[in-house]
Amino acid sequence: MFGIDVSSYQGNINWDVVKNHIDFAILRCGFGQYNSQKDKFFERNYEECRRLGIPVGIYHYSYAKNVDQARKEANLVLSWLKGKEIQLPVYYDIEDDSQIGLGKEMLTNMCVEFCNTIEGAGLWAGIYANKHWFTRILDSEKLGKRYTCWVAQYYDKCTYEGKYDVWQNSSSGRIDGIVGNVDTNYMYRNLIAEIGNKTSNTDVKVEETKEVVQAQPVQNNELNYKKFVSTNNIIYANAQDANNKKNGKALSGAYVNKTMKIVKVYNNAVLADNLIGFFNLDDIRIVDNANANTETIIYTVVAGDYLDKIAKKYKTSVSSIIAKNNIKNPNLIYPGQKLKI
Repeated sequence: MFGIDVSSYQGNINWDVVKNHIDFAILRCGFGQYNSQKDKFFERNYEECRRLGIPVGIYHYSYAKNVDQARKEANLVLSWLKGKEIQLPVYYDIEDDSQIGLGKEMLTNMCVEFCNTIEGAGLWAGIYANKHWFTRILDSEKLGKRYTCWVAQYYDKCTYEGKYDVWQNSSSGRIDGIVGNVDTNYMYRNLIAEIGNKTSNTDVKVEETKEVVQAQPVQNNELNYKKFVSTNNIIYANAQDANNKKNGKALSGAYVNKTMKIVKVYNNAVLADNLIGFFNLDDIRIVDNANANTETIIYTVVAGDYLDKIAKKYKTSVSSIIAKNNIKNPNLIYPGQKLKI
């Protein structure tokens, strides 16, 4: 099944159009542990999906630094979900650079606490992280045995060897009804059928705060998707080390003098394509201004489409679409078919 995940970054979505191109949607409800951090488009996105019968999942971006804060984040999510029907899991999005130094045991325990709190309210819970986090930062074996996992790897295939049910394959998909880029996903387990409709059975009260709270996580940095070459051939295991230029290792020969793309920026550190590792900005040379529009786009065929029409729309060639999708008969495409552009 094919789906998207969205947040306020996608703005005012035309869900009537989007519905024709997806099987499910995972909505960001918010981030952090305070009511002021609720995603400003969450309520609208939820109501539109419910109106149109689009199966819905939820994700929450974490800034927790300990188990108590993870529990507070879970309770905040439950307060936002009170009375809402959910057909997919509530995912704990754990990936922020500020958390890496907490260590594997603490981060894994935070995931367990969040998920157990969500499940205690009668909902399904899961973990979202990128391949690097699942492979090196979290105890993915422990989490994979207990919860459904959603892994991000922006590549033409998922090479994560652990257990997962959903793969986020791109942050630069294009879907009719959404202006700009959107994350696209493939679900390999029919969680919708397994879960059915779940509603939180817990009444949670959340404390307000007068504190200055964490701002919305930065996405779509201007450096994202630009191509670069490593100049000093030093790579780091995490963004914190890359920012501080500590614990660097020699870059694998497979990537020396090779062009890579930046998929995420953390202050003065960047994450390379295929999530191979982190580089300090001082150690790389930007070689072009490629942006998200050069990334693979997932297009859903609608009635009346033909390859030449699609190729012109996305300024590519018919032969490129045929090759990328292994199309045997270029005169035979069908509504609902997913094409990589």
